[in-house]
Amino acid sequence: LKALHDLVPSDSNAFFWVDERDEITNFCAERILPTEVMRLYFREFYDDPAGGFRNTLQRAAKNQHGIDTHTRNPSFYQSDYYNLVWREHLNAHHVMYAAIQEQGKRLGQLSLYRSLREKSFALADETLLAQVTHYVAHAVASGPKAVGNGEEYFDTKRIGMLILNAQ
Repeated sequence: LKALHDLVPSDSNAFFWVDERDEITNFCAERILPTEVMRLYFREFYDDPAGGFRNTLQRAAKNQHGIDTHTRNPSFYQSDYYNLVWREHLNAHHVMYAAIQEQGKRLGQLSLYRSLREKSFALADETLLAQVTHYVAHAVASGPKAVGNGEEYFDTKRIGMLILNAQ
C-alpha cells in the first residue's frame, strides 16, 4: 500500500479481500476507522445502493481495466456517509477503486483515496494503476491468505521486494 503512493499519489490506500459473494473477509488499510465508526459503516452504509462496498467493487469490475474513479452525485457530499466516515475519519473526498481479479475470480478491491485539497483521480492515474493490478492479483492469489490457514499479511518497519512468478 505504501509503495503505491510512488506510482499514483494518494493520501491513503487500502486493500479489501473478498469472498465469492464480494463480501469483505479482511482488509489492510493505512487509515483505520475507529471501532464505533466501523460498526456504523457496516450497519448503515455497507449495502448502500449508490456507494456501498459490493456495488462499488462490481462497478469497477465492469470497467475496461477493472478500475473506477466514480464521480459521486453532489448529494453524496451532504450525506451522513460522507461526513461521518469519509470526511471526518478517512479525510477522503476522491477515490479510485480497482477490482483485483485473477483467472476470472475476484480477489479483492484496492482503494486509493485523496482529500478535498487534492485533485480528483484522472485517466492518467487509472492507466498507471492498471499497469500493476495484475501483479497485485498474482501476489494476492499466490501469497498467504488473509483468512483461513492462520497466515496473514502485516505491517512491519522492514522493507523488501518480492519477485513473483506462477510458482
